[in-house]
Amino acid sequence: MTPKIHRICRTIRRLPDAEYECGRSDYMAEILEKLGLDVIGSGMFGVVIDCGDFVFKVFTADDEAYLDFLDFCENVDSKHLPVILWDQQINAHWWGVCLEKLTTLEEDIDEVPTSLTKHPMFQHACKRIRDGKRNTGSKELNALLDLLAETCYREEHFIDLHNGNAMLRDRTLVITDPWC
Repeated sequence: MTPKIHRICRTIRRLPDAEYECGRSDYMAEILEKLGLDVIGSGMFGVVIDCGDFVFKVFTADDEAYLDFLDFCENVDSKHLPVILWDQQINAHWWGVCLEKLTTLEEDIDEVPTSLTKHPMFQHACKRIRDGKRNTGSKELNALLDLLAETCYREEHFIDLHNGNAMLRDRTLVITDPWC
C-alpha cells in the first residue's frame, strides 16, 4: 500500500458512522477532493482517484455486485478484465481497490467499434457505444461476455454495461464494472 493510499484509508476509517449515509459516494468524493486528490470518476456506489500509474476506487461495502465482480476477475484469466493490484475492506462501510489505469471510451471513441462484438448481451446494454454492423470475431470476448452473463444471473445481479463501465487498454476492450 502506497503512502497516498494509506492516507486515504486512514481518513476514511476516521469518519463517524453517521457520516456514511450523507450522500454516500458523492459525499466521499467531496472528502477526497478536500484532501487534494484527483477524483476522476464517481458513480452510485464508488469514487475513482487518479494515483499516477494506477487508480484507486473507493466503494461502498454493500455494493455486492462489484465485490462479486472483483472475485470474478481474480478467478477468470482474460485480457478483457482489469488488473487488480490490491483490494481490501477499509472499514464497515467502505472498500478500496487499486486497479491498472485504463483509457475511457470517450477519449478513444473511434476505436470502440473495432473493439466490440455482436454479443447479444453487450449489444443490448451498450447501444450507445456499439456499431451493430461490425464484429471483431473475438472468441475470447464472446466467451467472457457469456460467462459474465451466466454469473450475473446466477448471483442475481443486473447487467450494467455502458460506456462508463467499459474502457480500453491500448486497443483492447476491458470490462470494468458490468453488474449492479
